[in-house]
Amino acid sequence: MDVLKILKELFPINRSITGDGLRESFAVMKKYVPLSIIEYKSKMQCYDWQIPLEWNVTKAYIKDSNNKTIIDFKDNNLHLMGYSTNFEGYMDLTQLKKHLYTIKEQPNAIPFVTSYYEKKWGFCIEYNKYIELKEDQYYVLIDSTHKEGSLTLAEGYIKGQSEKEILLHSYVGHPSMANDQLSGPLSLLLVYEYLLKHNDDLRYSYRILLTPETIGTISYIYNNIDSLKKNVIGGYVICFTGDQSEIKYKQSKRIDSLSNKAITNIMKIENNENIYPYSPIGCDERHFNCHGIDLPIGCIMRSGPGNYDEYHTSLDNIEFVDVEKISEVSKIVIEAIKNIEINDVINPKHTMCEPKLDKLGLYPKTAGKLANKEKAFEVLNIWGHSDGKKDVIDIANLINKKAYTLKNTIEESKKNNLISIGDNNA
Repeated sequence: MDVLKILKELFPINRSITGDGLRESFAVMKKYVPLSIIEYKSKMQCYDWQIPLEWNVTKAYIKDSNNKTIIDFKDNNLHLMGYSTNFEGYMDLTQLKKHLYTIKEQPNAIPFVTSYYEKKWGFCIEYNKYIELKEDQYYVLIDSTHKEGSLTLAEGYIKGQSEKEILLHSYVGHPSMANDQLSGPLSLLLVYEYLLKHNDDLRYSYRILLTPETIGTISYIYNNIDSLKKNVIGGYVICFTGDQSEIKYKQSKRIDSLSNKAITNIMKIENNENIYPYSPIGCDERHFNCHGIDLPIGCIMRSGPGNYDEYHTSLDNIEFVDVEKISEVSKIVIEAIKNIEINDVINPKHTMCEPKLDKLGLYPKTAGKLANKEKAFEVLNIWGHSDGKKDVIDIANLINKKAYTLKNTIEESKKNNLISIGDNNA
């Protein structure tokens, strides 16, 4: 999958929490992976939230009295405040400035500003251009619509051997910013591509979910709460994956969750200690973990919201992100999935002193300093630590191994009646 190509296709689209930009974005993604489109009607009440009216924009600009364009939405869709109401009229500079947003500390950046739930309009402008505005009569035009329509989501599903599901989620509902709400979906598409290629070997089922931030996730939970609580045993929100920061993991609220165990094993073996406790403030994992929902969904990211200077500005562009970093996150998610797939409680089957492994072809016939005993030691560690309570990840942590790398040794140990497999402790 050509991540940079898809990024370039998605970047210019004017996305918001509703509207044609979302549909266009999902149409791009559907060229690469199978997705079903879900539409929830405007004004649907979802717990404490209500889906807003659908918003679309045709054009928006400001011109001076000489008909010179000062700001134009078609040049950069961040120029228009998200969810701006329809407006046409003239005003002087003092009046206009009440509707302009800028960042003095980042004079070359266009800020990203929204007003989803309050009717107002505005434009965003670089501070360097803002301070050059002259006293004049300005013509303002915003051709936008707020109408009863729907909120759009996209979903993929891969059926495994079990009805139990791993939920993999990212959110896409902002206009042209590359790290915020494009890098995460791209990492997720790479994971989805891997799962599709290994469909026949999957133990669990996998649900791929792409929603606009907050309201999209809440509306999905509201409409699917029973099946989610019945089937989902773990999963991850994947976001902010394209910057240069180290990979970080924010745990699900349930500290002993399979989600937490699977990825923590990978990160610690890689000497990455960027593992943080659950917090109700953060990305969309907070909705899955909240009271009454209680789904064990963690969050995999790099910088995270608000933790890099380019956040919510036009500086978060294609040049800012690194497609290799996006790919790296997908790889660690795939490793976590491999851990989830293999994880089971291990029961000792052979008892009464350690097994004589050379009889089983698992220990070198000729002993000594030069003998290769690595496989034998792995067998002994798995067998020796098995007690009907520890699972594969627990044992892998004790011997400093990535759990999924023990798969072949576990199979050999089972075949030779050294161990048996119990129930997954998800």
